[in-house]
Amino acid sequence: MTEFRHLNPVDDREEREQKTRRLRELKWEEDQVRALPDEEIFGDLETEYDWMKVSAQCFDAVVSPESCR
Repeated sequence: MTEFRHLNPVDDREEREQKTRRLRELKWEEDQVRALPDEEIFGDLETEYDWMKVSAQCFDAVVSPESCR
């Protein structure tokens, strides 16, 4: 037999509103990034970076240096 959790409509509404606010914030941030010119996003494509350092510091070494490149 399947057990159903009894949901509190007030808590569910508050959680839904929090998630909706967060989604709006993320969408706004995405729009800001999309509005940036390519030069600002990609920088100088000829510049060489320490991809090992980028991998370690920005992605906790979860993303390989080759993937970061």
